[in-house]
Amino acid sequence: MSTSKEDLEKEFSKFGKIEDFKFIRDKNTTYIDYARLEDASKALKTVNGKYKGGSVLRVDYLRSHSKRVSY
Repeated sequence: MSTSKEDLEKEFSKFGKIEDFKFIRDKNTTYIDYARLEDASKALKTVNGKYKGGSVLRVDYLRSHSKRVSY
């Protein structure tokens, strides 16, 4: 994957206020905690399946925190 933390943060910040953003390159995972569930839902619907940096983004809710989105 060749997507940078900055690219992902810019992409996901379009959907609302991000309270927490963790980028874990070696696991190809980013954890995003939005201030509002509606913003997380919008990000999931819009970004899931989108190509970015040569990879397909898979977006889902974390099971323990329903307003977090994981890529």
